[in-house]
Amino acid sequence: AWHDHTMREVLIITLTIKARWQKKKIEETLPDIPVLVSFGEPMLGAIDSPFGSVCVEEVIDTFDELLNGIDCAAEVHCCSNMDWAKLMQTRTNVINFDAYQFADKIALYPAPLSEFINRGGMLAWGIVPVNPETLAAENYDNLLDKLETGVDRLVRGGLDRRSLLEQSFITPCCDAGTLTPDQTIRAWSLTKKIAHTMRNRYLGD
Repeated sequence: AWHDHTMREVLIITLTIKARWQKKKIEETLPDIPVLVSFGEPMLGAIDSPFGSVCVEEVIDTFDELLNGIDCAAEVHCCSNMDWAKLMQTRTNVINFDAYQFADKIALYPAPLSEFINRGGMLAWGIVPVNPETLAAENYDNLLDKLETGVDRLVRGGLDRRSLLEQSFITPCCDAGTLTPDQTIRAWSLTKKIAHTMRNRYLGD
């Protein structure tokens, strides 16, 4: 559908309508909560790979056309690695990335990331793994250390620690569809505990 411009336009319109519907339903259920619509795009990492067959500029333009069609905050989630500078150029409010695997990769783009943060963009750090075996082998202390190491990399690249953390939040690295209910509770409990620790340690005033 991507290479058929008519079908691409149909997809953009369809996604826009679905996002607006989702926003409306969330507002009806939680009227006092700001809405954040999430777009999961795991294939973004293929754009610059040998298997990519699309123009990066067209992808950016398409994202912006989609994001312009909704009147609330939006995030783009990519759980693979990619040229993060390209995503930082879009109008997305939040970049949700797999910090468990790729925190070192996003640190390779200090200048675009600084621009993204300075314009009010936010990072969602997916530091808690959702692969069942990986999650079982992990613990709070190690995940917290991995997160702080990732933040330190960005600070060494020139970002202000407080500004960065004020515009960050903590998530699992992807959805929890592969986890059992008990595993899901553990993943989200770790997420909550790490988030509270980071807030108290660095933003506790």
